[in-house]
Amino acid sequence: MKDKVSKNFFGVAILNVIITLAEFIGGFMSGSLALLSDAVHNLGDVGAIILSFVAHLVGKKKQNSNKTFGYKRAEIIAAFVNAFILLAMTVYLVIEAFERLNDQVTIDGELMLIIAVIGLIANFISMLIMHQHSKDNVNIKSVFLHMLSDALSSIGVIIAAILINVYHIMWVDAAITVIVSVVLAYEAIKILKNTLNILMESNPDIDLKKVESDLCQFELINTIHHVHVWQFSDSEIMLDAHVNVNPKIKVSQLDGLYDQINRVLKQNFGISHVTIQVESARGLNEKIIPHGENEK
Repeated sequence: MKDKVSKNFFGVAILNVIITLAEFIGGFMSGSLALLSDAVHNLGDVGAIILSFVAHLVGKKKQNSNKTFGYKRAEIIAAFVNAFILLAMTVYLVIEAFERLNDQVTIDGELMLIIAVIGLIANFISMLIMHQHSKDNVNIKSVFLHMLSDALSSIGVIIAAILINVYHIMWVDAAITVIVSVVLAYEAIKILKNTLNILMESNPDIDLKKVESDLCQFELINTIHHVHVWQFSDSEIMLDAHVNVNPKIKVSQLDGLYDQINRVLKQNFGISHVTIQVESARGLNEKIIPHGENEK
């Protein structure tokens, strides 16, 4: 584990194993569903962290003759799986909470509060550890989201514990579980949508008409067609296109034209990998999207 991200994954995993054990023990002893739900959540997080860590290691492998694009999509797949698991867990917890509303039990609010505070501190530390790399990596962001969800859950458990201790309102334990689960489900759905779009090679909101106008400003380019734009990973957007050029262009001029195209696409759209097929009259009247579907 030479890189900092790997060390962060390892540290957060160990910390969450400790939190999970403490909350399972505290949940059973106190009778708190909110605390047990947080423990189950943390258990899922341990698996999510391990999955993301493995994906991180796999994603660092170099491309080869079998995986010509490399292994960077491993982290996208891990983020998708993590978000799906988180969504499934929230559904389970909501069902359990409604069952608890119909079956009130006595809860040890004091023990519940102590364990929840310890869990919140540990979750906050985990969030700080993972936050640095979460903005530019959807895999790490999915782990950070798990940590954030744990922190929110712990805050909810603390609020429930205080209300139980002071006002003896037992149903708030289940109510807090439902509220936290809904918030988590919303965040999980956002990551699911993002990762699914990447896996489906969707256009990352790039205006293809603007791409066309920016490229056709070059004197040697007449039109472009059969354009494909997709996000390959968190940091890479790719494009391939057919470009109709002036029939009188010399082969020696192509390198300079390619450099201009790459520069414009990188500066204006953040596209980092470009493949161009140069043509003269072939496909001259074709549209940007081959069959015109979903053309902006």
